[in-house]
Amino acid sequence: MNSNETIIGILLLLPPSVDIQMREFSKQLNQGNEDPEIQLADKPRAHITLVHAYVDGNDITDIQEYLSKNSNAIEPLSLICSEFKEKVEEGVKDTAMVVNKTTPLQLLHEDVTKKLLSLNMKLTKHQEKFSFANFFPHITLAVDSHNQISIEKPINFVADTIALGRMGHYGTCQEIIKSWKLKS
Repeated sequence: MNSNETIIGILLLLPPSVDIQMREFSKQLNQGNEDPEIQLADKPRAHITLVHAYVDGNDITDIQEYLSKNSNAIEPLSLICSEFKEKVEEGVKDTAMVVNKTTPLQLLHEDVTKKLLSLNMKLTKHQEKFSFANFFPHITLAVDSHNQISIEKPINFVADTIALGRMGHYGTCQEIIKSWKLKS
């Protein structure tokens, strides 16, 4: 990454009630951890990352124009979260809420990823590994948590907002640059 580049993400924002639930799960997973790497309480919104990439600061305008022009053609997505999953990558364990992969969610991921690639933007190393057929929709809740929690029943929700965010460590959103409502 050069000095003019930043990592951006195209995100699906969770409805407020689900955002609150994810923040509570994050708090439970981080309980007893003095310096949690991820604490959703410190982040602007819990989200599902569709894609993240390195972009030059000037390219952010192109992405905003694309999302502004196309967001009202995207149907809101009915989604379900049904389990927690831990994964270890490069020696770091994170805990995420798995979002069931639906065909509309997969197609949206592929469309926005192809768009970023068509603008000559470079996917992050993580994104290269988990794109297209390997897309793993999830909400990251904690890193190196020693706590175990379970979900009592699946969480059903409709994601109706897409956003452009400035990303930080472990795919967390540090800032929502702009958001758009999907087709109503």
